[in-house]
Amino acid sequence: MEIYAVTSTSDGRLYAYCQEQHVVVGSLEDGAVKISMEGHLADVTTIRFFPSNQVLLSGASDFQARIWSVEDGSNPVTLVGHTGGVTDIAIVARGRNVLTSSRDGTVRLWHCGSASTIAVICTYSAPVTSMIVTTLPSHYEVASHQLDAREVETGDKMVIVGLDNGSVRGIHLGTRKELFVINSAGSKVSALEYDPGTSIILVADTGGVIRVYEPFTLDQPSLQWQRSDHAITSLTVERVNNGLHAYVSSADGSIYRTDDIVGALKGNGGLRLAIEYSGNELEHVNSIALACAEPAGTHRLLCCNREGYIK
Repeated sequence: MEIYAVTSTSDGRLYAYCQEQHVVVGSLEDGAVKISMEGHLADVTTIRFFPSNQVLLSGASDFQARIWSVEDGSNPVTLVGHTGGVTDIAIVARGRNVLTSSRDGTVRLWHCGSASTIAVICTYSAPVTSMIVTTLPSHYEVASHQLDAREVETGDKMVIVGLDNGSVRGIHLGTRKELFVINSAGSKVSALEYDPGTSIILVADTGGVIRVYEPFTLDQPSLQWQRSDHAITSLTVERVNNGLHAYVSSADGSIYRTDDIVGALKGNGGLRLAIEYSGNELEHVNSIALACAEPAGTHRLLCCNREGYIK
């Protein structure tokens, strides 16, 4: 049975994955499954732990998102409102509010306590495929605005969304105003990453291309690369000292880590491959995630594939 996504807690203690209609949580210490939860009516496509590491958010093709307790498996909150499958989820600050993106072309801001929609923060004619929420960079100035009483810590947040038409949009969460547009440069967006330290945006697509955009030159990528024409399925970044490294997975089973992207942008040679991870050849890798490990500052790399394995 295909596993669509994998994630871990911020302390590196637990992992979670979604397989068909199930959400499964286990221990990273020994790999043992801790609890399996079921309630979605269609395939679960995306999962994420809340900052407390005791609660988990899932989104599925049944148009719903659900909040789960990883202690007892209960599902106290179900978020209903989308008219298309949920494609991505994000947790705002400590988790009083969450965001969901959907194939219906919208992103919704939710109040978890009442399971209600606070706002549809954007509506597009193309499906939203991926989404990130981050602190608003200092170079954007926004007008004063009134927040809904159900909103917590949304006034200084930016949402970045990738669309099925290949474009990327930035939205100020507090005012719902669009901040920037990166026009389509190829195939549909399959993954996004953002580095708060540099405001660099990484955009991956189904044609196998990854483009890097710097904050003041969003009209064209400052750097791009392509290893094959297989779709990029997952993308994450890691800060190591002053360097920024990307971990990439694709539909042909390849997983690799790049050398320093910031150095490449500064002209310190071209971007080089740092590590190639083996063992997934010809397996469709759906998702990768970095999990904290010992000693401090090191990580485990988790991946899941179409054949139903977590590695």
